[in-house]
Amino acid sequence: MKITDIAWGGKSVLVAAQAKETFGSKVLVVPAPLRTDSKGTLFSTETYHVHHGKWETNAPIRTLMPYEEKGKNYLVGAFTCTPIVKYAIDDLQPGARVKGISVIELGNGNTPQDMFSYDKDGKSYILMNTFRMDRFQKSNPIGPSSYWTCKVDKSILTESVKINETAVRREPKNDTMAVVVPEFHGVMLMDRLGTDRVLVIREGKDGAVNLAALPLP
Repeated sequence: MKITDIAWGGKSVLVAAQAKETFGSKVLVVPAPLRTDSKGTLFSTETYHVHHGKWETNAPIRTLMPYEEKGKNYLVGAFTCTPIVKYAIDDLQPGARVKGISVIELGNGNTPQDMFSYDKDGKSYILMNTFRMDRFQKSNPIGPSSYWTCKVDKSILTESVKINETAVRREPKNDTMAVVVPEFHGVMLMDRLGTDRVLVIREGKDGAVNLAALPLP
């Protein structure tokens, strides 16, 4: 549980973790090629949780992916209850604290599982599957399963005005930036499979768990 996600960042390995410190949300960046004497850069994250309405330092990133904008490298992370946040990671010094930029919130009561970006029909998206906690699923279900998936317009990562306290929220009446993908209901784990499909482990209606390849939405 201390390490919540690992991703390949193109030139480094990105690791999200939790520590028993005041700033408990940690990220480790380990440069490639990996060797036994490799030393990574460890830094702490400070994040504005849009639904909670406050800055937090202990909640760990649940899933992450690399992101590049105008030649600058970022880490994009998603948290429980469910903000998507980007952090600038170039030129970070060991032990530094980095303040995130929350760009969208996908709803309370959810725990992200996997996340990646892709291109389709000339546009770029982020696909993220998440688990909805039982009490929220019973009172306000998003679909027939506690596992559901959201497609987010990747251009939200360039937002510079509606951030943190004024970040966009996913709502049925305001779904231009983020939409629920019904075809992915029940997806527990997922990853890219080539350029146009997703390999998923999916929970069926009868409770059985199946492996399937689905087209990118």
